[in-house]
Parts: sequence; structure tokens; C-alpha cells
Amino acid sequence: PPGPVCVALGLEYDVDANTISLPQDKVVALTELLKHWLDKPRASKKELASLAGKLLNAANVLFAGRLFVNRVLATKRRAARFKHQIYLEEAFRDDIQWWIEALQVRNGVSFLVQDATTDISMDASSNGWHNGAPGIGAYHYGLHEYISVSPPPHLHDLHISDLELLGHLLVARVWGSQMVHQHIRVHTDSECCFFLVKNGRSAHDNRLRMARLYASHQIEYDYRAEPVWISTSDNWLADSLTRTGSEKHRLIFENHCRTAGVTPVRRDISPEMFIF
Repeated sequence: PPGPVCVALGLEYDVDANTISLPQDKVVALTELLKHWLDKPRASKKELASLAGKLLNAANVLFAGRLFVNRVLATKRRAARFKHQIYLEEAFRDDIQWWIEALQVRNGVSFLVQDATTDISMDASSNGWHNGAPGIGAYHYGLHEYISVSPPPHLHDLHISDLELLGHLLVARVWGSQMVHQHIRVHTDSECCFFLVKNGRSAHDNRLRMARLYASHQIEYDYRAEPVWISTSDNWLADSLTRTGSEKHRLIFENHCRTAGVTPVRRDISPEMFIF
């Protein structure tokens, strides 16, 4: 009879809960398969392709799932270069363990777009800080707080896309615990970061590591940070926070505060927040 729950194309739709999820029988079957992979020392390209297909299907309804399929896909590509089975790395098993846990506690995503509660704009510059150092800036419009900092010296040579993604990680670590049950729009003018956070795909280990930490933080504090692309010309406020070595950009920020009638609070950033 008609009801609020139905299974279509292998996915379970629950109108009352507003979720799309894997049916329980699929959860059980996939969990058993993954447990088998935990003890599997070697695998062939065909076996890895089959596993990747099942996980990609599950990633449609598990938040951040796509980020934890990347290593399976990379291992499959590596196996394609050999005719024999290849040994599976320990990091591969770490991802399998993540999937086993995620299937039990994170199965189901909302299929309606949530209204955002506030906006955060963020940016990075490769040499805008004092003495030509890189800078990272972010502004929380709801709290009227901001980040304006240069990363530690050992991170000064990071590519600008990595600096932008590091900015996302700082946003999560500074404000994440205050965003429980909220839906936040995070504005960035970095297309690389926008598509990585949105689609969960990257061939760069550093970026994948930061993106995973960024997603895991949202899971831990139960909030969602929706990436929103913004043009560089419109991202002037966050940009000014990355260029404190420039009097022009310091004045841009001060004029904004004066015009908006606010006195924003600068958040302290501890060295541990830069670790990824």
C-alpha cells in the first residue's frame, strides 16, 4: 500500500525522514564484503573494479563517501599495470574500516536542499602577508569573527590550491564546534577547492588528506559546509585578510567594519590547527 518509504533503483527513499539511503539488505551485504577485504592481502584489477563500483554506488548516499573511494580507485589503476594480483597497503585497509563504520552510522543523506544559516568567505594568497609570506583569511558573517594568519614557515611553499584548502580546514577547526546542526555556505574563489569539496575527487595526496579531515570534522560535529564558488573580484573581504602586508588591503577591511558598524573579533590560530 502507499507509504512514506519505498525502494527505487536500489535506493531507499524515506519521505518522513527526508533521506535517501541504502536498504538494510544492501548494508548487510556490503558490510560483510568489506570485512572480507580487511583480511585480504592481495587483489586483482577485476576484484578492485567490482569493489569500487559498489562503493561508488554507496557514496551517493553517504556524506563524504566519494573521498574514501579515491584510494580504492588508485589501487585499481595500479593493479591495471600488472597481470598478477597486487599487495594491498595498510592505508587501503584504513579506508575499508572507515566504510564499515560509515555504513552503520552515516547511511542516508537529505534529498532536499537545506536553507543555510550563515555564510563564511575565505581566501588565500601566496605572498600577500608581511615580507612576502603566504596568508590565509576568512570572515564569519554570522558571528562577525575572522581569521587572518600566515601558515608556519614549513608550509610557505605550498601550492595556492593547497593553501586555499588549508583555509577550509582552519574554518572547520575554528568554528566547527559552534555550527552543530547548521548548514553553512563557505564561499571560495578557488575552483580547484570548490570542485574537490563538492565532488570529492583529487589525485593529490595532500589535498585528499585535508579534504578528508574537513569532511570528518563536519561528521563529528553534525553540520554541513556547502561550497559556493565566488569570483575573485567579489571575494574582496576575505582577500583583504590574507594581505595584511598591504596598507591598501588593511584599509579595505577597516572601511568594511566602519560601514557595517561592526567590530569583528580576530580568532587565534594555534600551531596544531595547521597539522594535516
